[in-house]
Amino acid sequence: MTDYPKSDLQYHRDQINNCVQDLKEIIGSYIEEDNLTPGEFVNCVRRSLQENADWHKSRLELLNDAQHLLGIQIQQDPVFLRENAKQ
Repeated sequence: MTDYPKSDLQYHRDQINNCVQDLKEIIGSYIEEDNLTPGEFVNCVRRSLQENADWHKSRLELLNDAQHLLGIQIQQDPVFLRENAKQ
């Protein structure tokens, strides 16, 4: 485990405990009340993780596209070209 100052370590432990409590409520709502089978529940967790990962990948692609466009614009800028031609 990472070396945290005691306050940060306690905060991290609290976050773990909060996550466990949240998951217990979710499990109770979906599995224990027979709204979903355990397999359906697990598939929902997998799907939500995948959708979240896909969304973040799309955001990263947008940021990379913006960086690429900025790089092209900078390289075509006359001042940039003049200053870098000296090197």
